[in-house]
Amino acid sequence: MAREGVRRWLVARGDRDAIAAYKGRLKRLAVAGREIQQAADRLDGVFSSGMDEAAMAVAKDREIAVLRRRLAALGPRPGSGLADWVDGTLNNARINSFTAYEDEVPRFKRLLAECGGDFREFWRRVESLDVRERR
Repeated sequence: MAREGVRRWLVARGDRDAIAAYKGRLKRLAVAGREIQQAADRLDGVFSSGMDEAAMAVAKDREIAVLRRRLAALGPRPGSGLADWVDGTLNNARINSFTAYEDEVPRFKRLLAECGGDFREFWRRVESLDVRERR
């Protein structure tokens, strides 16, 4: 919902250049998200392959290196959020945290739409969700 909040704030400010820059950033992040999801899928294949531990470690390192190169090719900028994925720690935990979060984004976008875009109603409905529904 942060993305929607930023979008609304930029629209309210009427800064067309900032809006265009933000849309470009979101497009790059969407491409990065697909790359991360594809890497997660490939890593799932590695872990379920039945190969021995040493071969699995080599295959895992290879997939993480491929992801790092693909993200670097997107031209991350300092402060973009993507730069840390290229230059920082990149491991299974980070990849899985990202994909778990992103898997839920469409559901919360739908909920916001069901609330007519009203954030107060959205948050009221989120708070009333059963804990099992929050997952």
